[in-house]
Amino acid sequence: ASNSKEFSFIEYSVFTMVKRITPSVGLNIGGTPVTILGKNFYDSEQLSCKFDSVVVSAEFVSQESVICISPTRSNGQAYVSLTFDGQQFTSGAHAVFVYIKRPVIDAINPSFAPIYSHTLITVTGTDFIDSAIATCIFGIDKVPAVYKSPTTLLCVTPIRSSPVVDSVSVSMNGLLSESSLLAIQFNFTDMIRISAAVPSEGPITVLSQSSTWVVCRTTPAESGQATVFVGSSATMMASSSLF
Repeated sequence: ASNSKEFSFIEYSVFTMVKRITPSVGLNIGGTPVTILGKNFYDSEQLSCKFDSVVVSAEFVSQESVICISPTRSNGQAYVSLTFDGQQFTSGAHAVFVYIKRPVIDAINPSFAPIYSHTLITVTGTDFIDSAIATCIFGIDKVPAVYKSPTTLLCVTPIRSSPVVDSVSVSMNGLLSESSLLAIQFNFTDMIRISAAVPSEGPITVLSQSSTWVVCRTTPAESGQATVFVGSSATMMASSSLF
């Protein structure tokens, strides 16, 4: 007599969950590496990401991480989801990627500062967004940017060990230098020491009715403009006053 038994092998999938993505902001031209974080991820030939309706390939990193490259899209929000079988996609309700225009820097003010000083500068341009991870980039150094308006950001310069001229750019997602490649530069200058001021005294200015021209001898000699403080009052010093 036969005493055989039949066994059924049931294939099941582990519930996968997307928790968040980083960065959550990128340019509308696409090309931003987006890391999707969650749990119970697994590698498969059908592993893909979907930005709204556009499906792109994905790279498996770990059970908690997958990387996708954002596709081109018009400005606005896109819900991001994952598929491991090419058919069923995870919920994208908590994974929103925001597409933006490339920000453009028109000017920075001031455009120079001492190497040893953290100097507050104003960056003016277009298409800035209110992002908690926005940065200003001086050369290769990143510093936080404070959003004031679509045309204004505030940043504090890093410290340099020696005089240097750095290119300046901004990033709205804290990772990539997204601003246009215009030649916006910041000059980190050596410390200027005033070794003499002639005359060394003069009348008090009252309602701009009286003023005294002062010639300052500096070390090292500099060209351009500098700011001289007399007490708490600041005055611009022209290059002709520096020798």
